[in-house]
Amino acid sequence: MALCLDSVVARIADDTLIEEMVDDEVVMLRIQDGLCFGLNRIGSVVWRHLKHEISIGDVCDALLREYEVDRMTCERQVLALIGELQSERLVIVSPP
Repeated sequence: MALCLDSVVARIADDTLIEEMVDDEVVMLRIQDGLCFGLNRIGSVVWRHLKHEISIGDVCDALLREYEVDRMTCERQVLALIGELQSERLVIVSPP
């Protein structure tokens, strides 16, 4: 499914996924298949927003309020991150 700013995203409920904060970054390990995944500081902020269903546009709006970044860059990078999380089966994306 193609991602857009109106797509709704949330973390996948997975009992085999262990996550820890290391400094300001999230590190995840999925026991089921050994996936190890790390998020930098900004990626970790995005991950926190995905605790409950939220549109990708709303995630971008929250980041724009918190950080100095232009909208186009923010949207492009958040869409890329969500796409990567989706390909690793860490989030579920619903159409708008």
